[in-house]
Amino acid sequence: MLEVEELTAAYGHSRVLDGVTLTVGKGEAVTLMGRNGMGKTTTIMSILGLISKSGGHVRFDGRDVTNWPAHRVAALGIGLVPEGRRIFPNLTVEENLIATARSGQWSIRSVLELFPRLHERRRNMGTQLSGGEQQMLAMGRALLTNPKLLILDEATEGLAPIVRGEIWRCLHILKSEGQAILVVDKHIDKLRRLADRHYVIQKGRVVWSGCSTRLQTERDTVESLISV
Repeated sequence: MLEVEELTAAYGHSRVLDGVTLTVGKGEAVTLMGRNGMGKTTTIMSILGLISKSGGHVRFDGRDVTNWPAHRVAALGIGLVPEGRRIFPNLTVEENLIATARSGQWSIRSVLELFPRLHERRRNMGTQLSGGEQQMLAMGRALLTNPKLLILDEATEGLAPIVRGEIWRCLHILKSEGQAILVVDKHIDKLRRLADRHYVIQKGRVVWSGCSTRLQTERDTVESLISV
């Protein structure tokens, strides 16, 4: 479904991505791990066409989208849960969801069933939500685009343990229903249980990749690559 091949990107004269290659197949959950500043978010932004690429290729759903603008890439079926959530603070929960809703499997009703807390808070403004509730809302908005691929950048960063557990619960439900997922996070045990394959990025390059069995076997190596 998603094929990223030898992707390079730079900010000015500073190269940030140096030949990133990764794939996500239909129905797969794939992780992207690494320390802060190693190129994870830049990889996502490059895939989505939100920053310019200086080399390599991005293919999605059989099409070369390397040089497509972001709105065309998203329209093919990529939903993003961005780092920092970026919900509309002056809209209610329901209004945030309505803003991104497209026809398909996911509806506002099914999103509120997946996230009961959002149902309880559906009349509240975005500014009245906790960080965890905002993350749920950001996930709900992305799902309402009815994506073929759901991308989550820092899926559980800064969330309380009980809220992180709720996010992981929902991701397992999505995976069981065949949703393709690319997730950036750092909790190895949670990622191992969720995902089929894993990539570790360091200084703009993929330095380790493997299945969950290999991740368990080589956990010390992976931890050394992603820990501060």
